[in-house]
Amino acid sequence: TLWIFTVFGFGHRHLNKPSNMLTYLSEAAYPVYILHMVFLYLASWVIFPLDIDAFLKFIIVIVFTFLGCFITYELVRKLKWMRPLFGLKV
Repeated sequence: TLWIFTVFGFGHRHLNKPSNMLTYLSEAAYPVYILHMVFLYLASWVIFPLDIDAFLKFIIVIVFTFLGCFITYELVRKLKWMRPLFGLKV
């Protein structure tokens, strides 16, 4: 149970001050939440039928989902007309 307090302590120490990364990730949280299921299902649909190791499938699905979400988020950030669709300010 002490590991929980350790995680909270590190979070309080390193995430309790303004930074560019924290601002970016805070703004990206809701759009990535919206997008992650699309990329998770797409990756699973493509990767699971392949005859490869299960751990490798797991890693590929995670990487595909992560990259797909953040690449799409960057496109949404650049296109002003799409921002309201993902809960971002214009």
